Amino acid sequence: MRARALCSLILPGFLAVPFIADAQVVRTMARLPIPELAEARVNSMVTDEVGALWLGTNKGLYRFDGAEVEHYVSDPRDPDALPYDDVNQLHLEEEGAIWAATFRGVWRIDPLTGERRAVPFLVGDRTVLARECTWITAARNGGLWAFGLNAVFRLDKGDSVFRQVLPLVERQMYTVGGSEDAEGVLWYCDRTILRSYDPRSGKEAEYMFKPEGVAAPPKTLLTKVVHDRYDPDVLWCTSWGLGLVRFNKRTHEFGSPVVLDRPLGDLSNIVFNAVQVDRDRWYAVVNERLYQLEGEHDRLLEVRDGSDAGGVQAVSVMDRGPDGLFVGAIGTVHVLGRSADAFRSLSGILNAPNMHAFPSVDGEGYWVSRFYSDRALFRTDRNGAILERIEFPESDRTFEAFRVCQDHQGTVWLGTTRGLIRSTPGAHAMGWQPVVLRDQPDDRPFILDLLERDDGLWLVLGVQGLARVDPVGGELHHVELPAELATANVGVVALKPLDKDRSFVILDRMPPMLLDHRSLKLHVIGVDPRTAVEFTGIVSAEVQDSGRVVLSTRSQGLLRIALDPGSNSWRIERRWYLPDRPTFNESARDAQGRLWFTSDRGLFVLDPATDVLHRIDPLHGAPDLLNMHVMSLRSGEMLVSGAGYHVITSSFTPDHAAPKLLIRTITAGDRSVPLSGSNGSPLHLSYNDNDIAITFGAIALLDGDALSYAYRIVADDAPGTWKELGTKRALDLVGLPPGHYRIELRAAGLTADPVHTAFAFMVDPPFWGTWWARAIMLLAGILLVVIGSRYFLTLRLRRRVRELEREREIERVRSRISRDIHDGIGSGLTKITMLSRQLQAEVGPQAERIAIASTELVNELGEIVWTVDPRNDDCASFAAYVRNSLGKQFENAPVALKLVIELAPEDARRMLGPEVKRQVILTLKEAVNNALRHANAKEISVTLSLRKDQLNLVVSDDGKGFDPGKVREGANGLINFRKRAELLNGTVAIDTDATGTRITLHASLPSTKM
Repeated sequence: MRARALCSLILPGFLAVPFIADAQVVRTMARLPIPELAEARVNSMVTDEVGALWLGTNKGLYRFDGAEVEHYVSDPRDPDALPYDDVNQLHLEEEGAIWAATFRGVWRIDPLTGERRAVPFLVGDRTVLARECTWITAARNGGLWAFGLNAVFRLDKGDSVFRQVLPLVERQMYTVGGSEDAEGVLWYCDRTILRSYDPRSGKEAEYMFKPEGVAAPPKTLLTKVVHDRYDPDVLWCTSWGLGLVRFNKRTHEFGSPVVLDRPLGDLSNIVFNAVQVDRDRWYAVVNERLYQLEGEHDRLLEVRDGSDAGGVQAVSVMDRGPDGLFVGAIGTVHVLGRSADAFRSLSGILNAPNMHAFPSVDGEGYWVSRFYSDRALFRTDRNGAILERIEFPESDRTFEAFRVCQDHQGTVWLGTTRGLIRSTPGAHAMGWQPVVLRDQPDDRPFILDLLERDDGLWLVLGVQGLARVDPVGGELHHVELPAELATANVGVVALKPLDKDRSFVILDRMPPMLLDHRSLKLHVIGVDPRTAVEFTGIVSAEVQDSGRVVLSTRSQGLLRIALDPGSNSWRIERRWYLPDRPTFNESARDAQGRLWFTSDRGLFVLDPATDVLHRIDPLHGAPDLLNMHVMSLRSGEMLVSGAGYHVITSSFTPDHAAPKLLIRTITAGDRSVPLSGSNGSPLHLSYNDNDIAITFGAIALLDGDALSYAYRIVADDAPGTWKELGTKRALDLVGLPPGHYRIELRAAGLTADPVHTAFAFMVDPPFWGTWWARAIMLLAGILLVVIGSRYFLTLRLRRRVRELEREREIERVRSRISRDIHDGIGSGLTKITMLSRQLQAEVGPQAERIAIASTELVNELGEIVWTVDPRNDDCASFAAYVRNSLGKQFENAPVALKLVIELAPEDARRMLGPEVKRQVILTLKEAVNNALRHANAKEISVTLSLRKDQLNLVVSDDGKGFDPGKVREGANGLINFRKRAELLNGTVAIDTDATGTRITLHASLPSTKM
């Protein structure tokens, strides 16, 4: 157990010997807001290729993206789970995978796809998973080295198991870690021996470390090897009890160990981890504290947190390049920003609390007003060293000087809680400057702020308004607030220039006003009543080059307002609302047009080119929480303060890494699907897996909680609208119909440009919904229609053939009946008629009547024969019969006949059934007979129209007409007309008056089609 604890160098419950370094460096530290880390001991840290931070701890493996944590732990039920919760070390391979070394094996996870597996060891002829591993490092051939206390293993590229390489001969070894150099030689530590192994030649060499020429104390060890990044001939060894040891590979000599305590022993000088940040500077974790190693003097300087001046507890340290360091501890990760050349911290009195500084007009130093303690006015050089001290003037009332200002003529002004103090150049003394306000008996008001403009020095007086002082003559002009504001106890909190002749007057709890410096009048600015409430918490204002104004608020972020053309109305153009609701304090504008804002959350810089609001705080590399004052210097630099004052060079550029947006998991139905769709190749999902759940997140370690998300669906190349998700990092899509989809995700925040990612997939239709299935079904449907149509047409044709055969049989019967009637009955009746006429002279009138009756009977029989004969079943025959019949009927009549038959040539052969012919002929005969007998007409007109499917018969006369209501008893003519029309499924109309009678029959002819 003792050996295992020593080799890990990540030791639970380490009890360090108290040590106070003889030198120290104070740095402001910040903590990453990692939830769920609890009391986990951060043994190792790496960032993957997309920027996520992975933490190997004694409570498992953590992944942090800036807002959320993924936690991986061991699970005996899952063969692909982490082998052991206590992770000794993490390694990032060239291909991007994360490797974890644990006491029960090696584990690999792909950060992008989430694919994970344990990698076995080949021990003798057995393959085992549960093999202790303390360290993993890269091999030159693309493989890996793994250190397992008493053996060294190698995983070659393309291999699936770690194979034992060392020791070459049977011996007891105790190795914790090592590393390959640029030449491919492996260097590793074995107890207090540094060994080298050349895989190409198979040769091994050893170098015993003897501090100061004597054997190392018992229980001390060399542990890991770190190669010097700037000197290829030098490497460094961390240790247990021996400090940080330097070795020259060319001379094979050890240097004196860099230690804290002497004599050496196993209870101190325990170096857990070390990283090199430049040629002569290292950071090392020694005795669970963070130290800075100045290589030139080989001494350790304890790093103390500037926020509490305490030492920094540490277990591991990771170099972040230009961004500084991550320092792993118990339950937290510290962020140590590298001292950037852009920040110059002032010293002396300017590094003390309770002061306000103002740059001198000569640019060679500062005027500083101290309050609460050591109350006086100081003149300093550019670094903060005191050049002159001027005592405050005597006063019968206690006051504090919170503001100092030097005008362009060199006069120094102090705004105090009890009036205005003035110090003329070279006087080395100060005196009270009376401030006589209208209707105010006291000439020493509370002065909140001082501002020099071209027309004089302006005093901000709160509820008493503003006052302008002539720096030369001392004349004072008082600008009072409107009476209603003074009554409401509304005061001025700041005065900010808008242009040459106007300034914004920032009011407490009211929208700002405008001060016209020419007329010294205050003007109310117009705002939309719907947004007026947003103007009531303003604390400062800055003008951009475009003329727009950015207002900072107490806790509602920033507002940019613009003046509507041709009006005095200002509208809100954009908002920057920060989730942590910083309370803004002061603001300033630099020579590049950037706007700077201090707040209780630190310094913010608004870039006008991108509208990105950059946060500058200890988490982002600032040397202090810059929450107090900010002003622009004539040199182009910015003077800012927190616990002390700092100068930021004009070349400073906020360098925040752009976040990266990744899809983490995709679930279709109840199963997980691979992430290949997010890498360009669409994923195919079956139609019953159309419920999609996606989790995602942006990689922004320092600003992850300030990002919000949105998504839109592109379905079959038709983009949808963006829908906001807020801070929600999951998306559920239910019941997607078949089609091609592209889910586009967006992460955006006020402190970063928007970033996007997308996931393409396709919901496959069921087999019956595919094009080929639809084509087959269409063809099958067409075939069924064709077959069904042919079947029904065949049935119809057969039925029609049977009907035609029956009709032909009926026609044959009709023809036979017609012949029989004509040849038999007709000839007999004709014979009777002839005999009756021969008897006329003998019998007399009675024989004449018999002859007439038989003649009429012969005529009617002829009509029946004509009607029954199928040879007369067409329209042309019917028209000829009508013409012939009417001609005979009117041959000796005293009434004129006007006959019109309308029959198109194409309708001449149209068939008419015998019933149609019979009913029409009977209707025609009765209508004509009635007209001849009763109308006393001079002319009877008959019109027969046979057009397409319509038959129209019109019989009219110019006779005397009749009264339809006074038809004689027994007369059935009108009734017969209607019955015959009904039999034809037609209509009949009878129109009669004193000028004549008109009978109209209309009927639809039956179709002759099959």
